[in-house]
Amino acid sequence: MESLNEEEEIEQLNEVQNIEPLSSIQIAPTDESNPVGQDSNDPMLFIQLGDRVVIDSKYGRTVGTVYYRSLERISVKPDGVSNTLQDFELEQTEEEEIYKEEYGVTAAYVIEKRTFESFVEQQDFRVNQTIDTFDKKGEMYKTYKIVKVDVENDSIQIENGDITDLQFNFIGIEPDEDFKVISIRQFFDEEEQEQEQEEQEEDEQQEQEEDDEIEIIGTVDFIRPKVYEEAAYFEQTIPDTIQKIDALNDFLSNIDSSLQNN
Repeated sequence: MESLNEEEEIEQLNEVQNIEPLSSIQIAPTDESNPVGQDSNDPMLFIQLGDRVVIDSKYGRTVGTVYYRSLERISVKPDGVSNTLQDFELEQTEEEEIYKEEYGVTAAYVIEKRTFESFVEQQDFRVNQTIDTFDKKGEMYKTYKIVKVDVENDSIQIENGDITDLQFNFIGIEPDEDFKVISIRQFFDEEEQEQEQEEQEEDEQQEQEEDDEIEIIGTVDFIRPKVYEEAAYFEQTIPDTIQKIDALNDFLSNIDSSLQNN
């Protein structure tokens, strides 16, 4: 089955759930604070950290992954963007939570539910990764190296001279941090590099052993044959004596045979 594009995914979701754009959209808090209410058992009606969503607002259509999710704010990292987020602030009521009117949100869809609960697993953070961080304006802040990953507590330790604990708390990067977005630059795994180096050394050793098994018993000289080709008529050089003889023969052939002996 061919994959659906974004427009087709939204249309199909609308047909199945019969969702109409609303001026206030009910959304889901994190699992720890999700109130029991109408349709609370349907995960597709609630936005959680790590969900892939579509939000129509004054910014136009935002398609991306939820990068931060608290009771006060949802931040979406648009597809194809690595350094900025689109923020949507929320208001809490006794029965539901809604987007603030100033954002002009008319519709919000979950088009793919998250696979992992922790931010660490969603972003695939691993030890020895080099990461770049960006501030709220999308400008480069600092580069760090990940020295420890704690999936259970959803946290990592990063190093840039000093080691810093970074707590995500299953909601994303906290607002009091100096940066809002983390981008993985490269991954350096010492074990994998050592294994590749060992495999390369084994291959080189095997090739050397194969070369040592070859025994040279003598040599044979091959003489390349000389190939002659007849030159084209206009490239040939004919001596004057031969040209005179050919001319005389042509002349004689045009004379009557009784006169040729004279």
